[in-house]
Amino acid sequence: MKLLKLSFPALLLIPMLLCGPQVAVGQNVYATVHGTVTDASGALVPGATVTALNTSTGITSQAVTDSKGYYVFAQLQTGGPYTISIEKSGFQTFKTTDLSLASNDNREISAKLAVGAGSQTIQVEASSVQVETSDTQLKTDINSSEIVSLPLLARNAVALQKTAPGVVEASDRFGTFSTNGSQTPQNGFLVDGVDVNDGPLQTAGVTPNPDAIGELNIITSTLNPEYNRNSGAIVSEELKTGTNRFHGSGFWFYRDTFLDNPYYFSGGKRPPYHQNLYGGTLGGPVLKDKLFFFLIRDTGMPYRALTTPRCRMRTSWQAISPTTSPTA
Repeated sequence: MKLLKLSFPALLLIPMLLCGPQVAVGQNVYATVHGTVTDASGALVPGATVTALNTSTGITSQAVTDSKGYYVFAQLQTGGPYTISIEKSGFQTFKTTDLSLASNDNREISAKLAVGAGSQTIQVEASSVQVETSDTQLKTDINSSEIVSLPLLARNAVALQKTAPGVVEASDRFGTFSTNGSQTPQNGFLVDGVDVNDGPLQTAGVTPNPDAIGELNIITSTLNPEYNRNSGAIVSEELKTGTNRFHGSGFWFYRDTFLDNPYYFSGGKRPPYHQNLYGGTLGGPVLKDKLFFFLIRDTGMPYRALTTPRCRMRTSWQAISPTTSPTA
């Protein structure tokens, strides 16, 4: 019996060993900025230093233009806003400010440097309407302020999928949405690049607190190869992160029986219904310009009585992994 007790933990490892190593496949939750640097005559400028500064976190990334004057930042954290600075000895500094990046963006920021002292700066403010010329995907980006402002039944941001072109509400048993004529189980749902599809129903298995969502990205056509799982829409939710400033929010959504109208066939009676959804978010720095935190609290007491009244409580804690600055 003693031998059996000692070997029991080893027995638990057998299924894991039989499964073998698995490859974790994640989707792109970053943005890309690239461009070409030339002088006033159009000649290529190699060796220029390009700096991308996330003004909300203070995290910087640097690149140097190659022999063709080309540079690329392949993995920048979404959000921002960013300031892109380009410097080269003998030329004035070129700077682009207020550049906001959405998930999977591929922005081109090219510069034409003018001859002059490096202390002189040519500053260009990024346009609020940014045309992307390097991506063929048809995307709809919904930012955090729009998510909390638009009406959401049950506070499920996935319902905003129907705001994208080509998306209609389906009449099948799944009660979700059809994109460009595809079946409703063909939609894909991601949270911070992780697949959260419910296996049996192929619906969103995780629905984050809308106050914690920084961006909702809906891709409906010409999907990139990384989204090879589904033929419908890709609904990607990006959670907020901490910054150098403390920030947060609080909410309370209340509904009760006396606020509801009776059903047409209920004979004027109102079915008992009680709902209290409350919670909040909090984010900020742990180490300025290096380490940040973001917490989500979502607690609710939804109750709809059909037979015997009984209160039910749902509580969930969600903690987002810290954001750290890239290694040098």
